[in-house]
Amino acid sequence: MKYDERGQRVLIGDEDVTDLLRTQELAMGASTVSAHPCVRQKLAELQREVGRNYDVVMDGRDITTNVLPHTKHKFFVTASPEVRAERRLNELRARGSLQETYEQVLADIKLRDHNDSTRAYMPLRQTEDSLRIDTSEMSIDEALTTLLKSIADKQDR
Repeated sequence: MKYDERGQRVLIGDEDVTDLLRTQELAMGASTVSAHPCVRQKLAELQREVGRNYDVVMDGRDITTNVLPHTKHKFFVTASPEVRAERRLNELRARGSLQETYEQVLADIKLRDHNDSTRAYMPLRQTEDSLRIDTSEMSIDEALTTLLKSIADKQDR
């Protein structure tokens, strides 16, 4: 990992693979591979190690249920599949990818949600102690403000 003016970048050796990690094909592949308990267990172990050694903000589909269930601040950030598809398509277009259609992206999101929420091991779900934040009608700044307010409110108690 490295950080530059574009934000966090992921390198394998000297090759920057960040943009490849954000493709629809890889998202669906990750969903398929992560259904295997041995994969989930190993990745959770690696993520816990990062959490022990660094102050981090983690996002993922099992962070509060599996990876860091005892973390102080838990959020279940979501948006409607339609809004997520629109955002994803805008992200792909900004990177120059023109082959995906809205319908394809929406179908992929719905399939991944279904697969992740119905898998036998560590399915996608919201924990009872996490705050659900639906960002469907929020800007990035509004979502960030909501998260930061929740953290500040918890620290004031």
